Amino acid sequence: MDQKKISQQMIEFNKTVFDNNFNMMKTLHEQTKQVVNKFWEKSPFFSEEGKKVINAWGRIYQQSCDDFKNITDSNFTKADDFFNQGK
Repeated sequence: MDQKKISQQMIEFNKTVFDNNFNMMKTLHEQTKQVVNKFWEKSPFFSEEGKKVINAWGRIYQQSCDDFKNITDSNFTKADDFFNQGK
């Protein structure tokens, strides 16, 4: 079997695993965020300023996850392009 084809299959497999894992983690994060937000809405322990800080932290976390996903997708594309050059 051709080494390029084996490498491409490995890259495709790893991309699929990464995508599935990332989507699962994103779903888990969203569900946890919903539960925690309901708790914060009813909790007298958190001030409005504290809620704003935690919400800002959540937005930064989400943006960082999106940036990480975009960079990883870009690198998978570069690796795939590298193995498709000789065709």
